[in-house]
Amino acid sequence: MQGCQGRVVKLKAHAVRAVRIWRLALGMLLCTVAAASILSGCNQASEHPTVEIEFLGPEGKSIRPFEVEVVSTPSTRARGLMFRRELGERNGMLFVFPEEKVQSFWMKNTVIPLDMVFVSKEMRVVGILENVPPLTEDSRYVDVPSTYVLEFAGGTIRKAGVREGAKLLIRGEIARAL
Repeated sequence: MQGCQGRVVKLKAHAVRAVRIWRLALGMLLCTVAAASILSGCNQASEHPTVEIEFLGPEGKSIRPFEVEVVSTPSTRARGLMFRRELGERNGMLFVFPEEKVQSFWMKNTVIPLDMVFVSKEMRVVGILENVPPLTEDSRYVDVPSTYVLEFAGGTIRKAGVREGAKLLIRGEIARAL
């Protein structure tokens, strides 16, 4: 009888160990799936509306078209391009503000360098910041009031040839800023 009890105890111990290993494996699998879901969400297509924009140079010549996401509420402007790991060379984000004033940005939780283009209510480029370093809380701005700010992957604006004084054309409807 004692032999049977010993085997039952050993089997019970093995079963308990197997259940613990199974729970650990399942927990690790769930964590991996959750992490993959979060990270893939950082690069998925945005839920923000998009419009096509184009810059016109001093002679009225088209510089280059881009497709940009439009953010016009305090919460969407605050999040901006945070946590994005990449941005296509013809993509960006258009920040629409309710009033023209000096607009200030920071790069906290923004993991890629960005170019920032500040645009007046007359749709003229009034300032450009290039290759703004990521992951800082330093305030970034130009000393000229703007109503719109565009963000692109670092190096995009120089490559496209956009300069102060260029005119911005927006093709499509943009929401009024809140």
